[in-house]
Amino acid sequence: AVRALRRAGADPNARDVLQMTPLVHALRHPQILRSLLAHDANPALRVKENKTVLDYANALPDKSAATILAAHLAQKSKSAKPVMGPG
Repeated sequence: AVRALRRAGADPNARDVLQMTPLVHALRHPQILRSLLAHDANPALRVKENKTVLDYANALPDKSAATILAAHLAQKSKSAKPVMGPG
């Protein structure tokens, strides 16, 4: 479903009236969460109350969403190319 929405031009980082992104709404649905991350949803965006999706995930009793998000962020951090300064 996420793939079809992306093909149709849906923004995986769009905010609803409460300033929440699709990732926040997918925290209790690991398969959808993974799919959103695979389709460019940004877990680092600040949402309601200036929190990130990981902040909301860490507040849940079930830590599976927090684990998925942390692994995704770690992978992104490893694959980021260092910025070379002048010299």
